[in-house]
Amino acid sequence: MGYTCSGAILQSSPLRRVALLAMGAGLAVVALGVLNDSEPVLTLGVLVCLASLVATVVLSMKRAQHGQLEADEKGIRIDGKLIASPGRRTWGTVLPKRYLHYPRTFILNRSGAVVQILDLGVDEGRELLKAARLDRDHVAAEMLYHAGQAGEREASLGFVGMVLFAANLGAGTILVLKGLSTPEGRLAAYGLAATWLVINPLVWLAYRALNMRLRWGHDGIWMKRLFRTRFVHTTEVEALRQWPRWGGQRSDRHPPQGLDIVLRGGETIRLATQYASSRFGYPTDDIMFKELNELRGLQPAPQAVAALDRNGRSPEQWLDALRDLSGSKSDYRSGVINVEKLVEICENPAATAAQRGASAALLMSEGSDDERNRLLRQAGATVYAPLGAVLLAAAQGDEPGLLRALATLPD
Repeated sequence: MGYTCSGAILQSSPLRRVALLAMGAGLAVVALGVLNDSEPVLTLGVLVCLASLVATVVLSMKRAQHGQLEADEKGIRIDGKLIASPGRRTWGTVLPKRYLHYPRTFILNRSGAVVQILDLGVDEGRELLKAARLDRDHVAAEMLYHAGQAGEREASLGFVGMVLFAANLGAGTILVLKGLSTPEGRLAAYGLAATWLVINPLVWLAYRALNMRLRWGHDGIWMKRLFRTRFVHTTEVEALRQWPRWGGQRSDRHPPQGLDIVLRGGETIRLATQYASSRFGYPTDDIMFKELNELRGLQPAPQAVAALDRNGRSPEQWLDALRDLSGSKSDYRSGVINVEKLVEICENPAATAAQRGASAALLMSEGSDDERNRLLRQAGATVYAPLGAVLLAAAQGDEPGLLRALATLPD
């Protein structure tokens, strides 16, 4: 079912990525000019870099466009032009007035590309995202943060990055004004080449080492930093705390520096968001704080059904035992387990992964097309990858894929 309303969007030009690619090509030309001691090639590379830098700044400025918004399963359009389409890494959220001066709907992805939809109320924004299948009922959220324990190192790297940017700009200006043949120009050329070929890559690697990739949805939070991954179930989250804003005062102009996720065992996961917020132009910690608080308020876990447990069996034995539940000697017909109960367990993120996976396996054969479509929707909104694979295979009727996915679920 589609949804239509009037509104406005605020987004930067999609040509910004082209300008960034042109800047990379310019840097390659600069390195080539230095290595071949060619002043014309070097000058060309510097001019391309400077022009790309100016274009990137100009194209990064967000522009407002008013029109008729339409949303359906293919995405969101304004005056017929597609601005966002559903996908595994594209999602949306609505921030109410208490976070900003007025309600605002955001459409984002992991790389931080943002479309802000203005002039909509909270209910209108939610209906728009629901129609486009960009809400948490259809897709999990995903974003890059920094490990909060490294917040001071992150700030230091930001300062180093600004210093390197100023040095590169100064060296490029000297090259253009003095030329490669002068001592000053040659020194600037070698400094520029060393910065881009050695120093900048090292700073980039250090910056990436601080990154933590997060996905969150109804069932919990999935985290990855370098080669380490971790899943935290929603029921394990005890509390959420936003860091104080700069100067110790909260204001909409200066986003908080980060967010603490406090687990029931006493552990605290710290996420630094100050630079992500300023770089992408939206309060990333407010978004996660609001969404995780909503997820923590979901319904409690349903009563477990012992017949669905794996009990150490192989995937084949487990699936055969589940199929026996629909036989005459099972509890299925007596009402202990029925389709409604299976759907309740499968769609409740507080239930265990084994119980939800077993329910999905039964619904593959016992459920209707509508119930299998609901499995498909749950697969997109599930963060825990093994369970998501089970839900997807069950929705598609893929028995070999289901057996492989069941093997990855915990007992």
